[in-house]
Amino acid sequence: MEWLKANKMWVIGAVVVAIILWNWLGPVAA
Repeated sequence: MEWLKANKMWVIGAVVVAIILWNWLGPVAA
């Protein structure tokens, strides 16, 4: 189940980056 752990890290990282980008670009787009 090592791949599941690795995938979870990638998913969490992607979500964090997406939230940061959303917060950073949100006010600019609005």
